[in-house]
Amino acid sequence: MSFFRNLFSRSTNNTPDAPKPVKQEEQSPKHFQIDSAEDAKKLLQLCEFNEYLMKNQYDSETCRNFSQFAESSLKKQWAADYCTELLTGIKNGISGDISQDLRKFYSICNYYISSDCFIELYTEVWRNLFSSGKKVPTVLIKDYLNLFTGRFSKSAPEAEELIKLTLSQLEHEEPSYSIDELKRTCIAVRGIISDMNGADSSFRFEFALTEPSVIEKLRNYYLDKYNGDNEAAKEDSACLNCYYGVKNDSIFLTASSEAADSSFYHSWDIYEFAAVFFAEDTASVFQCKRDEDGRFVIEKGYKVSEPLLEKYEPVISAAISFYRNKEESDKFRDKLSSQMGDGYSFNKERFKADSELQKSFGSSFGYLLERIPDNGLSDVLKMLVEFCEKSAPRYGLENTFFGEPATAEEIEACEKRIGMALPESIKEFLAFANGAQIINCSNVLHGTAKICNDEYIGDEYLLIGSIIGDGTMLCCRKSDGCCGEFDHETGDFISFGNYGGMLEYIMDLNA
Repeated sequence: MSFFRNLFSRSTNNTPDAPKPVKQEEQSPKHFQIDSAEDAKKLLQLCEFNEYLMKNQYDSETCRNFSQFAESSLKKQWAADYCTELLTGIKNGISGDISQDLRKFYSICNYYISSDCFIELYTEVWRNLFSSGKKVPTVLIKDYLNLFTGRFSKSAPEAEELIKLTLSQLEHEEPSYSIDELKRTCIAVRGIISDMNGADSSFRFEFALTEPSVIEKLRNYYLDKYNGDNEAAKEDSACLNCYYGVKNDSIFLTASSEAADSSFYHSWDIYEFAAVFFAEDTASVFQCKRDEDGRFVIEKGYKVSEPLLEKYEPVISAAISFYRNKEESDKFRDKLSSQMGDGYSFNKERFKADSELQKSFGSSFGYLLERIPDNGLSDVLKMLVEFCEKSAPRYGLENTFFGEPATAEEIEACEKRIGMALPESIKEFLAFANGAQIINCSNVLHGTAKICNDEYIGDEYLLIGSIIGDGTMLCCRKSDGCCGEFDHETGDFISFGNYGGMLEYIMDLNA
């Protein structure tokens, strides 16, 4: 069995983003005497920099004293020292468990460290491991390299040596999911480096606000793609940046997917861009992927001739590089803010421009405005309909739906089943819709058939919906009618006030 095949047979993709609590048998909380910062440091080391574990195992006085002496800056320094100690131990061959120590390093580094990325020492550690043939889960390299697409992105160029070292080790390995994931991560970090380098200045690109004529060409492109189907065009264009892009004498280019507009990396990301070609007076949207050097290359175009994309490929590549260069983008934003003066908001203006295109395809939820009842929720329900018009298309319009208004008989039957009168604000919503799903299945509002008592949340609450999709429930406190979130992990109830406050929370959560 090959070196990497052995490594992957023991690897896991469940390396945590932050130290997680270790399940312990129930026992009385321990006490640790803390009278100084040095005492706090000893306790943090004893808990292996896992503050969740500390809170679970030690009494409230210990935790309170720890917080008093363990300032944030001190914890970061202690964590940096400990990370250096772990890597040095592996490098010098004195680590008792290399895999465990590398996992500790990543977990602590990801949770506490924001600047020093330890790249030289980390690379040296893996060079030694590769040369020695020791079997250590190589997925740990992937997790660490992922940090360079996020918090360590400014240091991404320093990771090139580790990337070369890793890829050279993979050259003669058979393909597998884990190997492919590691390769994709290496390419993603090189992509960050490529974005930092920017475009060839000879193409003379500049950032510019999107002109109405460009928007019109792109709008017609989407309509033509779907043979005039406004709903399909609205969904497909939902992530199009309608506010700004980059241009030269040949083309105007902007992002048409969230990934294309973001520096963060996920393996499932789709990089999609839209362009208007001035000489040909036409528009196109095309997907791109990173090559092995991290540069974008055109992968697939829609309703556009291959010769046209081939003709403009060098220009498109340069345009994308310029568009994704953070330094140039920040200059453009700063210039706009200076020109527009007080009260200007870049994000609000972009959202406004994006919304205008969506409105041009017609309303998808306008029918709901006609049935908003005249009650205490009227204003927030109007906000909810407007929110769905703006946000639902990018998730698929079919994933947002509202039931018909509940009848008096349906409400009465629900109250009889749960053994109490429903709070007024819940009935006000039911008069608008007897249940709903907003944006996607992560935001569900129960109707009369599903509002219920639930033994999991206890007798003092009604179950009225769910959010986030991880088991977090929306509940109503029976004693006062307050609606809120029941955290399934802690058992805490967070009140949002009435049903309207809960709707505003859901909109903020998904904005």
